[in-house]
Amino acid sequence: MRQFTKLITQTGRLTTQQTRNGSYVSSIKTATLNEMPVPSGSWAEHNAAKQKSYNLHLVAGVAITIVTIFAGIQTDSFYLNWGPELKNKK
Repeated sequence: MRQFTKLITQTGRLTTQQTRNGSYVSSIKTATLNEMPVPSGSWAEHNAAKQKSYNLHLVAGVAITIVTIFAGIQTDSFYLNWGPELKNKK
């Protein structure tokens, strides 16, 4: 039994990976703001172009959703539970 325990202990030591916490790498220098990209061009023009694209996607998504719901109602694909069926219609 003791040899089995010794074997399991040795196997556990061989299969575990040791971690290096707090290791120091000297080849990495500290980042500074001089390395950041510099803005260029008009912020307002860039923002307007992005907003135009976003608004186009929004309008297209709403239009596709409305068309899908309308087509589903027209083809009776949706049962919307408008109310109970009235058996005694006159």
